[in-house]
Amino acid sequence: MFMIVSAMPSAITCVLLLILPESPKFCLYNGKTSEARKILKNIFVYNNGNSNSEKKRILNEILDDFKFSVRPNLNDTDDDTEIFFGPNRPTGLIKSIVQNSKDIIKKTKCLFGKTHIFKTTLILCIMFAICFGYYGLWIWLPELYKRMALTGGSPCSTNFIPTNGTNNSNQSSCQIDKSVFESSFISALSNLPGNIFTIIFIDKMGRNLVTSMSLFLSGLSVFGIPFITKESQGVLLATIFGGINVVTFNSFGCTATELFPTRLRSSALGVQYVAGRLGAILGNVLFGILVDTSCYVPLLTISGLLIMSSILSFKLPESSNLDMD
Repeated sequence: MFMIVSAMPSAITCVLLLILPESPKFCLYNGKTSEARKILKNIFVYNNGNSNSEKKRILNEILDDFKFSVRPNLNDTDDDTEIFFGPNRPTGLIKSIVQNSKDIIKKTKCLFGKTHIFKTTLILCIMFAICFGYYGLWIWLPELYKRMALTGGSPCSTNFIPTNGTNNSNQSSCQIDKSVFESSFISALSNLPGNIFTIIFIDKMGRNLVTSMSLFLSGLSVFGIPFITKESQGVLLATIFGGINVVTFNSFGCTATELFPTRLRSSALGVQYVAGRLGAILGNVLFGILVDTSCYVPLLTISGLLIMSSILSFKLPESSNLDMD
């Protein structure tokens, strides 16, 4: 039942995505001009209604005057060249797969070409650190809560003795204190104020400032976890980490997308998610290996990576006022 309930949001999202139309610009870049016109008209009707005939006439004239071209060759120097997938696009399955593969390789090369390599490298490093910290700590957070409940303080306290595999230890390890579930629930709720904060302040403060501040504060909150003296302090710091980290994901997600031209955006996100998944896997594995050996090492490593990432994020251009090319 738990797995069914957990899968419901994803299932609902999949259905809603089928209803949601593509962006007009994406349709234009893929040669779907009639679909782009239809979406733009629907946007106009939604925002203005059918009552304003003059605006509707002007819109139709603009749409009729649209000119589209076939995609030129893609290389690292054509930074301002638009990419259109026109009628010359192959229609066969095999040819389409081959052409798509070539496009992916060319676009990925562009990301690491001289025009984009600096910001691509920075973004990959920051994405790796964010996912390393968040997933490395968040997955193991119930274990840390369990240790806090047993020691009454730091999860790294020497008062906690890892189970040694005997029958008695296995039996005791299965008896989880109720406070562990309560603490996990409180930490999960911290995402809500973080999302609200992002909605209100991300445009007022700027993407880079929000990203840098949230990375720095989340790093400080993780740094304090090994040194707590009460269980409530650990729950508070972990809750602060969860609330701030969702702000990081939101603001950095905007920056990592907006810094690239439309034609490279999907490829850039794909490469970034690869770095993020590698960070998440490595953080989870290393945390599990080191949590019994020395609890301080994974927590302080996560803290250091997040704080260093906050400094690196200042090197990225502010994307709030960039033209969406």
